[in-house]
Amino acid sequence: MSRLDTFFLLETQGLTDILIECAQRYHLPLLITENGCGWTADPIVKAKYIVQNIVAVHSAMNQGSDVLGYLYWTLDYDYEWTSGYKQNYGLFYVDDFTAPSFTEPTAATDFARTTVQPAVDVYSAIAEGNGISTVIIDLYGR
Repeated sequence: MSRLDTFFLLETQGLTDILIECAQRYHLPLLITENGCGWTADPIVKAKYIVQNIVAVHSAMNQGSDVLGYLYWTLDYDYEWTSGYKQNYGLFYVDDFTAPSFTEPTAATDFARTTVQPAVDVYSAIAEGNGISTVIIDLYGR
């Protein structure tokens, strides 16, 4: 097992655990609004991250957590207070962010977007099907 696989397993188990703990403590429905992968620009790692975290959410739901939904953070690159625009959270690249002269967006900036494949396809398929197919789990969930 690689270090990355070990990290995913620890993080996803933590997500399951915290959802169960919150459900037991507060007895309220939960909505995951910010869950993302900013330490890599690798689209396959992003796809694995999404799948494995949604599997963790399903595990918590199977153990009694009332989870209303899951939102990946974020669809576009965004400004992070400690690192500016250098984090790779987005499911869409903003092409001008890669230009050497780019420092901040302006009215003249062309925000052409490029999808991060296969992460966008995986997230779209999960949302459209309201669940994870065995094909997606076989490709990205293990």
